Amino acid sequence: MRSSEHVVIADHHQVVVYSGNSPAVTEDSISEFGDGLVAANDGGLRIFTGTTYGPVTVQVELHDEEPALPSTEWTEVSEISFGVRTGPVEIGTLMGGPIPESPDLAFSGPGWYRIRVAAQGRDRGQAGEVGERYLLATWLAPEAAANPVRKSDQIGKSFRGEEIGERPEEASEASAKNALRVLVELLQNGAGNVPPGNGGIGLEVAIESPVDRVAGFVRSLPAWPSWLGDGGIPDLQGKWVSWFSSFDGFRIEGTPVVEASSVTTTWEYSQLSAPPPGESFPGYRPLLAAPSVVRISWRTDANGTVVSLHHNDLPEPLEAPMTDLWRYYLDRLSKLCKTGAFAQHPWQ
Repeated sequence: MRSSEHVVIADHHQVVVYSGNSPAVTEDSISEFGDGLVAANDGGLRIFTGTTYGPVTVQVELHDEEPALPSTEWTEVSEISFGVRTGPVEIGTLMGGPIPESPDLAFSGPGWYRIRVAAQGRDRGQAGEVGERYLLATWLAPEAAANPVRKSDQIGKSFRGEEIGERPEEASEASAKNALRVLVELLQNGAGNVPPGNGGIGLEVAIESPVDRVAGFVRSLPAWPSWLGDGGIPDLQGKWVSWFSSFDGFRIEGTPVVEASSVTTTWEYSQLSAPPPGESFPGYRPLLAAPSVVRISWRTDANGTVVSLHHNDLPEPLEAPMTDLWRYYLDRLSKLCKTGAFAQHPWQ
């Protein structure tokens, strides 16, 4: 056996295995999220990570024969057949391509290989914690059906579309869905240009999870888009952006400041608009006269953690629907801290 260990930057919840020229793969292995850990397409393999963006450790093992299954600390294990016409087959990042030090997984040239992918710590990675690891073992073997050997982490359930823990109450979901509709209508009709109200929003919730776990999720910039909307991304300038598929071109974004027991972020709504005069491309038009400010703080409580939220500098007409949304978001945060993964939004 030949073994090597590498640090790879997960991007958009993925580590990628690149093939030299369009591998042949078994038909039943091809789907958007595969079996929740690995999926194959014409360009290689995609391995799904708990970390949205950041370093994970990948150990590569090249075997002369099928190895024993890894220990139970590897919470998800999948095997897939991979036909190589021409190499190399290398691990890498979604945006950066193969990493320079990657070994060639097709170590014996063209032919059929079996690749076993094992994962541990994906739920910790989803929480913004360190220690997420992957094991890629490969050996020569005839083509065979894909085999999800072990399924036991929460992030795998999320990728497979399985029900995760408790959903927010139906009444809370209906209220949040209506509040978002009202909020978008108000913003599109110019309510964001009204001067900020004097009161602002102040809410507090008790979460039955350790303070470090709660802080890990709230501090994790890549977690914000999925917590608040259908999806989104952190960008290279330290901002986060979240969008809502039910409202074309509508998004929220902010620039956070992370401290020991709080996160403070600007909070801006914007809408995709037609290109301005003299421009060729559309842009995002701010819907607030000036960004509002959100501060989320936390403290230890006898039963877990108390989270306090203050949303200030928000125009008064927006305060009522935004209060309903924050109650819903804090409920989602509570369930996220218990299960380690996001329940589906009602507006997806």
